[in-house]
Amino acid sequence: MRREPVSGLQTGQEIDSIYILKRKLLKKNPDGSRFLLFQFSDNSGVLGGILWEGAQEVYDRLEQGRFVRVLGDIHDYREQLQLRVRHVEAVDGSRFDLAEFLPVTPMDRDALAEEWQRRLGDLRNPQLRGLLTMMMEDEELG
Repeated sequence: MRREPVSGLQTGQEIDSIYILKRKLLKKNPDGSRFLLFQFSDNSGVLGGILWEGAQEVYDRLEQGRFVRVLGDIHDYREQLQLRVRHVEAVDGSRFDLAEFLPVTPMDRDALAEEWQRRLGDLRNPQLRGLLTMMMEDEELG
């Protein structure tokens, strides 16, 4: 399946893509009907979404923090892009590269690493300096 990065979406675009369901919020209209607000995310940004039909059922079956496949169209709402969701379903995230979905800094990572090393050298507490050095040298944590 082709992914559409959040940062590249445009008004009028139809999408069928995978995102992380960052947030879901069930709301009630004055007439008692329900609708569902979403936040979908990837490593390029966050996209708001809205679902008008079947909100309670969708709310009950989706978990925040999980991968979802979303079908809908992009429109402007209050000067921001919003996805009108036609269909959303949970998907197995094991076949996706998690790096495509986690936020990343726009700053130069090498420069950040150099700044970290400089500040680490300034620490006066040797135990704290040793702990932070071990954490940064660990491949998963660092």
